[in-house]
Parts: sequence; C-alpha cells; structure tokens
Amino acid sequence: MQRDDYTVTSIDHKFLLSGHTFLPNDQDFGLIEKNKRYHSDVFVPHDWVRVVATARKDKSFIVTELEQSHFVSTDELVKHCVNRKMNVSHQKVEWLKIQWIHFDRDHPNVMFFKYSVSPDAYFTSVDFTKKIRGRPKSIKNIELSPLYPDGGPIQRLKLKDLKDLLKYIPAVNHQFYRELKCDNSADEDGGGGIGVWTESDTE
Repeated sequence: MQRDDYTVTSIDHKFLLSGHTFLPNDQDFGLIEKNKRYHSDVFVPHDWVRVVATARKDKSFIVTELEQSHFVSTDELVKHCVNRKMNVSHQKVEWLKIQWIHFDRDHPNVMFFKYSVSPDAYFTSVDFTKKIRGRPKSIKNIELSPLYPDGGPIQRLKLKDLKDLLKYIPAVNHQFYRELKCDNSADEDGGGGIGVWTESDTE
C-alpha cells in the first residue's frame, strides 16, 4: 500500500549470522530488565512505559504506545502477490542464504536482496506483483483492515489464571482485566466464539 502521508521511503533488514548475534540494542534491553527490579508495581501494560522510559539515566528512551488501530491485516495485500521462485534475472532465489533485504517505496511489491552484507555486493530483486492478462495489478489504493477488530481473545483457562491473581493486584487496575475477552473456540462443550469474562468465571 502506498500513501502520500507515509514518511518511510525505504526499509533495510539485515540477517545476523550464527555466532554474531549481538546487536547494539541488546544493551538497551539489559538496562530495561535491570530497571524493572526497582519497579514492583507493574500490573498492566501501561506500567511498562514508565519502566522503559526511565531505564536510561543519561537520555530517556522515547516510548510510543500503539493502539489497536495501528495493527492491520496484510491479507488483502497477499491476494495481490505471487511468491515467485525466480529473481528478475531468472535465477533461483535461495531464501535461506539471503543476508540483506531492501524495500523501496518507489518499487512496490519488489524485494531487493543479496546474499552478503558487504556494501560492495550487488542487489538483485524479485517482483511479487500478480499480473492479470499481462498487466500488473496496482496495490496503491488498497485499504488494510484492522488485524484485531474485536480485540485479541485469550484462551479461557489462561484468562482464568490471570483472574485468579486479581487478589494480588490493586483494585484500580482490575478494570483492565475485566475487559479482556476469552476465546471459547477450544471449550470442551463444543461452544465457540469470543466471550467476555465475568466474575463467575473464577468461581
């Protein structure tokens, strides 16, 4: 999907090699884990904002909270793509050997890649565009639907375990847990669908 209000023009992703898996942000995660020891009052997801934001003393982390509307489904995009086995030079794509992939806004549905992270190595590409009667199908105006329009339901037994812990959680945080939805599709009685937890579910 391409929109004029998007500011991202390209994305690069490099795959780590076995034995060389350390990233600079690993240290940041360590600081967050250490800071958690000084915060015993983490009861709901929002409490983690404070833990993360104060983990670094010299320069605070900038925390951006995502809303449900920020998560969208890519199913509609997949319908307009073809998982091709050959690149634009008609060579077989060796997926497991790819070390660098690049996406560019000006080339929608095209993945540039190379089997090395060396700046001197050349990119090749594979075009996932689905063609209809020889003409590419535009994905520019595709609207992506919400990924979780009804929220993300939790399995009933897991949700019950969370509710059992409410007696250890301050009452001010109980509403968050009461609004969680349970997935009844795996119930032994054969019932299905998404339900809302009630107090009787812990009895």
